[in-house]
Amino acid sequence: PNDLANNIRELINEKLIELQGSELIPKRHYIGFVLNGSSFSTICYIKFRKTKILFDIIRGVHNPDGFKSNNYFTLDDPKKIVNNRSRILNNGTTQKSYRISIDVNSDLDYLMFLIKQKYNSLAS
Repeated sequence: PNDLANNIRELINEKLIELQGSELIPKRHYIGFVLNGSSFSTICYIKFRKTKILFDIIRGVHNPDGFKSNNYFTLDDPKKIVNNRSRILNNGTTQKSYRISIDVNSDLDYLMFLIKQKYNSLAS
C-alpha cells in the first residue's frame, strides 16, 4: 500500500499539476480533479481503497429521449483497461462514467494518457 501511495503522490505532484487550470478539490470520501475550479468541468474523481485507487472519469448524462449532455465524452482506450459504469438519477437520466482501477503494478503513463483525453475535451 505504501508503494501505491507513493506512486499516486508522484502522479499528482508531477503529472496532474502540469495540466494548466486544473485543480484538486479534496472531499470527505474522494478527491475531485476539476478544470478552472468548476464542478461542471470535472475531469475525474479519485477514490482511495485499501489495495487500489479508483479513478472515475465522467462521460456525461444520457436522457431517456436519447439526448446526450454537452461535452459528452468518449474515451480512446487501446489497452481496454477501463470499465463502463452508469447509474440512473432521480429525474430518469442516466449518468455515465468510466472507472479505472490502479494498483502498484499499474502503468501511470497510460493512466495519464486517459486522463489527458478528458482534460483536452474540456479545455478546448
